[in-house]
Amino acid sequence: MARPTSLDLTDLSDAGQRWRRVPMDGANVGIDVVPLASHPDDFVILARFPAGFERPVAGGYNAAETFLVLDGELQLNGTTVRRGDLTHVPAEIVRNGMSTAGGCTALAWFSGPATFLTPDELGECTLAVSTERVDDTTPTGAVLATPEAHWTLAAGAQGECVDVGLTRWTVEAAPAVGEGASLVRTRR
Repeated sequence: MARPTSLDLTDLSDAGQRWRRVPMDGANVGIDVVPLASHPDDFVILARFPAGFERPVAGGYNAAETFLVLDGELQLNGTTVRRGDLTHVPAEIVRNGMSTAGGCTALAWFSGPATFLTPDELGECTLAVSTERVDDTTPTGAVLATPEAHWTLAAGAQGECVDVGLTRWTVEAAPAVGEGASLVRTRR
């Protein structure tokens, strides 16, 4: 089945999306995902963490991850991220716990396979986790620059983007998102 090139993010229900449950190494339960269209070197998912999700096991990925919280809250390495937070987790960084009490839904971009590794299996990471707020008060222009992608906020944007209201996601092959500002991802 072809992966979606656009999503209506106003309906995150079972009926509104093609969710499938996948296990998550080190976690107490699996998560629900919708694999999305992406560049061959990346993969993008819509992810739903159920209420009570916990991953107390330390570890990480050789791939970087950037995610945008659409609903709920997620705690990662002692920091809580909420709706509208764009968070970059560098490759090789040790994740010392992740959880959500009430559940969380996010769009996530990975720079490669998300194979969970123990801290001893990870390389050295000199970067830190970073989070930027994206909402209707965020000024247009640069939002976040990572080794993998540039994130900007622009009006009438084309390409892979999410509107600032967090109601729609599209990729390059899809039309522009709405009339207002959009968070645009440009691969490096």
